[in-house]
This record gives sequence, C-alpha cells and structure tokens, in this order.
Amino acid sequence: MNQTLTSCIQTESYVYHIESDKFQSGNLLFTDWSALKTTDGNSTTVIAGNASQPAYREGIGENARFTFIKSFVQTTDNETILSDTGIACLRHVDRISEEVSTYAGMCDKPSPEQFSGLFAIIIDQKDLNRILATDSVSIKSVDTLTRNISTLYRGELRLRHMLQNTTSGDIYVTFDHGVALLNYTGNILMILAGSTSKGLRDGDFGKVQFNEPEEIISLSADFLLLADSRNQKLRLLNLRTKQSCISVCSGTSGSMNGNLTSCQLSVPRSLFKVNNTLYIGQNRYIREIGGKSLITTFIHY
Repeated sequence: MNQTLTSCIQTESYVYHIESDKFQSGNLLFTDWSALKTTDGNSTTVIAGNASQPAYREGIGENARFTFIKSFVQTTDNETILSDTGIACLRHVDRISEEVSTYAGMCDKPSPEQFSGLFAIIIDQKDLNRILATDSVSIKSVDTLTRNISTLYRGELRLRHMLQNTTSGDIYVTFDHGVALLNYTGNILMILAGSTSKGLRDGDFGKVQFNEPEEIISLSADFLLLADSRNQKLRLLNLRTKQSCISVCSGTSGSMNGNLTSCQLSVPRSLFKVNNTLYIGQNRYIREIGGKSLITTFIHY
C-alpha cells in the first residue's frame, strides 16, 4: 500500500472538516471553530462567521455568527450546509451573496424531535435529496426538498463522523471509542472495531482500542483511515483481515513535521484525501502528506 496514504497531522478543537471548495476551484474549504474559510495554501479568506466570536446570528459573511461548526456539505457549487453544534441546527450559506440563514432545526430551541446533539452531516449517496446527521445517539435524516427531519436510527452509542459505502449505502460511523457499521435501512448497527472502553491497542477488530476517533475516510475498497484524536495518531483499518494498526506518527503530542514515524500530532480530527494528497486539520493548521511520504504544513494561520 502506498505509504503516502497513511499520513500524519495535528489538530486541536478547531479544524473539524475539510473538502475541496466547489465554489472556488483549487481551494480547500474548511471549518475553523465558528467560521467557514477557504484557502489556496497561500492566503485564507473568511466566508462567514468569526472564529473568535462564537454566537448565533443570521447575517452576511463575517457579520453572521456560528457557535461551533463541526461539519458541512456542499449541496451545489453555490450552497453549503453546516452543522452548528452549539445550537443544534443546520445553517445555510449562499456562496454568492454570503448570506447565512437557518436550514433545518430550531437553532435557538434544540429539541429531540429536531436536533439535540448535532455533530456531523453527509449527503446520502443513495438518495441525493437527503442529508444524514449524527445527533447524539441517533442518526437523523433531513429531506432537502421539504426540510423535514426524521430519525433513521437511535441507540446508546454517542455517534460522531460518518462515511458511506456508495455501493451498499451502509454507513461507517465513529463513536467515543470505536467504529460501528449501520446498514442502510437503519435497523442494525454493530460495532466493527473498538469497544465502549478507551485505550490504545492494535490488532484484531474485536480487541483494538481507540480514544475519541473522529473523521474516517476510505483509502481503497479494503482500507479505511481514521483520526484517533486523543491517542494523537492515525489508525489504519484493514477490512479484509479485520485488523487495525497505527499508521502514522509517534503518538507524542506535538507539531513536528518530517517522516511518518517520527512526526507528531496533537488531537487530529479531520481528514481529507484528494488524488494522492492527504490533508489533516488541527489547531490553526492544515497539514499535508504528498508523494514524498513526509508530513508538511499546508497552512498555519
């Protein structure tokens, strides 16, 4: 397996999600606490919100306010939907006018019938008119045509980030100390790797331990990569052998660049792979691993 795809980064509680910017080609779109930003690696522009002033306010561009953005989806080139975790609702950003408005949920009045512990969102690849959201111990569904919210699954695990199998529709979802798999109809969720106890251990899926895994991405049909945030590592999941291993960095908290065995991470949370480059979000950094199998700094702001 190409070692370029087993990378290293560092994050504290700021850059929770990164994607290619559909509105501004060649840029990365990312969340910085309570702001949405775009960067080309040389300069960074605030699209909406203010990273140092979390609050709830509709408005235009930097005059709008978010509490804590943990995730977003780009429904079109010009429209972005964000999960505003602090007030448990979805917000809409028009990339042309930069107007911020409420998309779904009650924002100032969270409720179990709407959202109560909103975390991450994805577009349902089997039904593009549906957004899926982790909401505390539930996965909710939002109809993008009606904005109606319904519950797809409810259990006991506190759910975090999702990754959907585009063929089957099944959903990998991280929880406090592991990774679970939810079938597409939403009626069966099983723990794939990890347990309800935190720790750091490699090996068979039934014995491995994690500590607050965050974003999970697919590297190939057989390999997943996740950010094991509190263990300061990236973990590789082999779906064929059903084993996990530490793939990147020493486990010592820090921000040292370099080779993938001696580099340092600090609470890695977000992962995004495009072509042969892996980007990782951290506290005021986005770091990257490219063809030379070295971790470097993409931006530091």
